Amino acid sequence: MSAGLGGAAGNEPTPDGSFPESVTAFESAGTVRTITGGDGVARQMLEIPGSYATSRGTIMDGVFQFIKEADGALNHRLFVPRPP
Repeated sequence: MSAGLGGAAGNEPTPDGSFPESVTAFESAGTVRTITGGDGVARQMLEIPGSYATSRGTIMDGVFQFIKEADGALNHRLFVPRPP
């Protein structure tokens, strides 16, 4: 699954949870699985384990998520921090 499109231009997660495009370079370290949305449509989800160092020096571990539609469009890019 190629992650390649969209995302934040900054260096840390934005309030909506998106992240820098550079994360896609680690695509091969991720896991692809099929999920079914509330609309009943099956989609591919790529999860890449990783971490962020915020501008305040806090390191957040978690996963970078991408969800791909059947037409190849990415409708979801989210960093999900692991609970402390």
